[in-house]
Amino acid sequence: MAHSSFPVNAAITVITSGPANERHVQPPKSTIDTIADLLRHLNLGLEDRATLISLLVGDDGEAALGEAGEAGPATPIPAIAPVPAPVPVPVLAIAPVPALVPAVAPVPAVAPVPAVAPVPAVAPVPVPVPDMPVPIIAPEFEDDADEMLSCLANNSTLMEYSGVYFNVPSSTTAEPPFYCIMRGRQLGVFSGWEAAGPYVVGVSAVRYNKVESVSRGISKMKSAIDAGQAQRVV
Repeated sequence: MAHSSFPVNAAITVITSGPANERHVQPPKSTIDTIADLLRHLNLGLEDRATLISLLVGDDGEAALGEAGEAGPATPIPAIAPVPAPVPVPVLAIAPVPALVPAVAPVPAVAPVPAVAPVPAVAPVPVPVPDMPVPIIAPEFEDDADEMLSCLANNSTLMEYSGVYFNVPSSTTAEPPFYCIMRGRQLGVFSGWEAAGPYVVGVSAVRYNKVESVSRGISKMKSAIDAGQAQRVV
């Protein structure tokens, strides 16, 4: 803080008059006015002004004088400590508050689904038709064709003995039990009751026997024909 120079001694004027060596000290101005002039030349704050006035002015409001009514030596004005510049308050940088919601990881791109090759059309599977016995009628039997067809049973092969037609299983893998029907709706040897039953149930005076094999049934059938006991009931 800059101070204006002001002669403190000029605040008191010495005037000589009357008898020799007689001096009278008379301030041209009051002490308060002199101090006021001094304060106007100094750029002081209110607290500094109050401090300076307390140093220059006594309790009675007048400036202190030296012995014998003389003004004492000028009291030096104490250097006033400069008012420190205000310390700037540092502004604390506040870190941003992290978001409470966690960042969602990006969804990986889905690979395109390859095109599905068209399924080729499936050729229809032929259903095997079991071989059905097809009677072959020799020329000499053409006159008996109708009778032969009527004597042919399902899943059977037609045989002839002494002018009598009878049936045997058409499959070589036919399994027992075998039934030899000598009097019934159809004549011959049949594999299983499912094949033989419809030709004997409900027939009066029916004759049939259970045999061990197809060959044994053929022998029994021929014996019945020879004995005249083979008869087809229509």
